[in-house]
Amino acid sequence: MTAHIFRAFLILAVLAVLSACSGKKRVDWKEEVLLKDGSVIVIERSQEYRRAGEPGAGSGWLFDYARLKAQLPGYSEAILWEGSVQPLVLDIHKSGQPYLLATIQTYRGRENYGVSEGTWYVGFTHEAGKWVRISLNQFPRDLRPNLLASTGELFITQREPSGSLVRLNTKQQLDSRPTLPEYYKKLVNLK
Repeated sequence: MTAHIFRAFLILAVLAVLSACSGKKRVDWKEEVLLKDGSVIVIERSQEYRRAGEPGAGSGWLFDYARLKAQLPGYSEAILWEGSVQPLVLDIHKSGQPYLLATIQTYRGRENYGVSEGTWYVGFTHEAGKWVRISLNQFPRDLRPNLLASTGELFITQREPSGSLVRLNTKQQLDSRPTLPEYYKKLVNLK
């Protein structure tokens, strides 16, 4: 009987350790966004992170999922977007059409959107009230990154509290760090 109690205790201890190592974290914030026409809007964003780690190497938080809500000029209703890639560009082309470009952050995002290795982005346009996937060569070349790319740096590393307002100057400072890859700072290989 004692061996059964010991095994049950051991199983419960292992389950407790495993559950402590798993988990999700969500951060929500408002963000100032400079549009191509020079106007500044405030959008709502959120991202979910999942805990990941290797035995003996510690653990950390990895991007999992993103959402945004924006009231774009000229649109009566807010535009919503969500997916397993991280938004990098949200803007209105001179044609009046909204576009969104997101970066691939995880293998899951790459699989969900069928993006080949070496491709950093997935593009969308907003038509008839919904987001439609487009090929990268259809994404307007005159649009530039205008959304916070350094979300993990701000909310995970620097521990900015959820619910914050991220101003343009904060984004510029974070996203100009030399350690941030170039494909976050300017659009590369849109083909």
